[in-house]
Amino acid sequence: MAIYCINLTVILLCFALTHSQCGNIVFNKKRMYIICVGVLVLWVMLRDYSIGADTISYLRLKKYIVDDIDDLKNLFTDWKINDYWKYEKGFSAFCYFFFRYISDSDSMFIIVTALIGLLPVFILIYNKSEHIFLSLFMFVVMGMYSYSFNVIRQFMAIGLTSTSYMILKNNESRASKKIIGTAFFLAAVSIHTSAVLFALVFVYDIFFSKWLTPRRMLIMYGAEIAILILVDGIVMRLVGKLNKYADFIVSGNKSIYTVIILNCVFVYIIVAASNRLFNDDNELLFLLFLYLSFNTLGLFFSLIVRVGLYFLVGAVVGIPNLMLRENSKISGLVMTIVIMFFLIQYTKSLIGDAYLVPYSINLEFF
Repeated sequence: MAIYCINLTVILLCFALTHSQCGNIVFNKKRMYIICVGVLVLWVMLRDYSIGADTISYLRLKKYIVDDIDDLKNLFTDWKINDYWKYEKGFSAFCYFFFRYISDSDSMFIIVTALIGLLPVFILIYNKSEHIFLSLFMFVVMGMYSYSFNVIRQFMAIGLTSTSYMILKNNESRASKKIIGTAFFLAAVSIHTSAVLFALVFVYDIFFSKWLTPRRMLIMYGAEIAILILVDGIVMRLVGKLNKYADFIVSGNKSIYTVIILNCVFVYIIVAASNRLFNDDNELLFLLFLYLSFNTLGLFFSLIVRVGLYFLVGAVVGIPNLMLRENSKISGLVMTIVIMFFLIQYTKSLIGDAYLVPYSINLEFF
């Protein structure tokens, strides 16, 4: 538990320092943010192979690729990779080229995958958030940071979709950059198929940004809940037939209290602040809407909660930006309650998480 407490302490300390002055020393916000990010990334990179739900399985894949796969063609046709591990072609190719031509070090694999997954997310938070330390704090206590230890492949896809989003949302992007942004998105899909759902953001931007108002989002979310309640049994049977994740999608285990608190925040923002939203705010609200929608689906199908991670910026950036803009005491109180709730939930989840606690460092680095 110690390193997770250190993370939160560092974030709070850096936030406090940016709002204080020691003599002639002024603490630069950007430098303090980099320190926070450095600490968070460092723990992920230095972790032992036993930390994380799927770390060992990817290192076993490395041994198989190095020992038994002769060339790239065999990689794509090998029955064990396609039928036993069932990894996407893009991830298998990444592992092949990395272990064959860059490094066969397990430690280096963990370092590189951590950087691919986390750095784009932290850059996106810095560029979009009006309260960067609060967003960073929420990234940790809402459990998203824990996922970076546990789902290496998906977090790589999250990093790539975040990069794609930053490139494609840049209004000054030339055609060549749009091609690059699209390539990052396709790379994400090739590494983890679920990343294709991030295309909802681009569909919204092209077709529905003006039509899908905050109140219509609220109506759509209410309709989602009603439909899920009505067709729960039917959908469960259909989803259970999925070959790849049939063993996981059996019932929801996402805390209903998490969904309730997100519901309250979503409704509060729409009712109290929707008339003060800018154009960029509507998109953040849409990302929050998607994050909330997939968390609600998680009450019924547990694995779908992970899909919501692609839209994490809607939660960790959208909630602080949209709630604190009006600078009212009520918004500040609601924000405090939200933070305390997730802090308690985060602490409880760590206590029971055998994949993360106790944390241990990979001694090969030293």
